[in-house]
Amino acid sequence: MSADGAASNAFAPGGATSFAAEADVLRNSLSAVMVEYHEQAKSFATVTAEHARQSQEIAALAGQNIAQSQQMAALTTQNIALSQEMAALTAQNLALSRDVAALAGERDALAMAHGEAAARCAAAEAEREALRSQCSELEKRLRAIETSTSWVATRRLREVSGRHPRLRRVVTMIRARLSGSGRRR
Repeated sequence: MSADGAASNAFAPGGATSFAAEADVLRNSLSAVMVEYHEQAKSFATVTAEHARQSQEIAALAGQNIAQSQQMAALTTQNIALSQEMAALTAQNLALSRDVAALAGERDALAMAHGEAAARCAAAEAEREALRSQCSELEKRLRAIETSTSWVATRRLREVSGRHPRLRRVVTMIRARLSGSGRRR
């Protein structure tokens, strides 16, 4: 038999039974494959749906992350601004502290100068009182001299010497020589 004959035998009434058995086997195996394919397709659809749900969840979380990052950036900007403001206030505080320290030093120097001035004032007051006392004593002595008889007696001589300066110089010179010669003895 030729190859064409074998093929024709398969379609022959006697060969049909072997073909039907083969078709049943093929049909059964195709059904199993189709069922498995259908199960895999359902599983794939479930996995795809789960993947889509997770992707949406990830997208939502990414949106939340972006919003939180923006809030964090805004808070960081505020923090930087507050830090700069605090640094400026700290610098002002330091400058004011230095000014206060300088003023305290000036106050101490002024207090010391005031103390010295008060001491000088007290010394001047004491000296003034001593001078007043001495002046008062000299006034008493002057009144005593002016009321003495020798002062009254020499009044005319003083008036003449006041009017004639040459005469006064001569008298002063004679007096100086007399007192100088009296000392040598």
